[in-house]
Amino acid sequence: MQIAEAKQKNICLLSLSGDIESDDVNLFEDKLRELLKRGEKYVVMDFKMVDVVPLSITQPLIRFGNSIRANKGGVILRDLPETFRFVLKIIKISHLFEFKRSG
Repeated sequence: MQIAEAKQKNICLLSLSGDIESDDVNLFEDKLRELLKRGEKYVVMDFKMVDVVPLSITQPLIRFGNSIRANKGGVILRDLPETFRFVLKIIKISHLFEFKRSG
């Protein structure tokens, strides 16, 4: 997995690409912690270049979503695979995020 970061005004854009393996979860979580330490409040995570999202990133996403919302910010998950979005709805945490499709 690769994570590219860009900034547009007060919005941080994370573009994820490649296969997200279970070994990548620590890298993903470290990146989210870094964003929180910097005080980022508005984050868009783009999953367009990711085919499969493993369940192992659920916990880091929950912690991140809760922290961002506590700081009056927001997280958009863009082009998240429908299967993973469905999982977030089933476990009743989809309210932590906003979902968007590109284009």
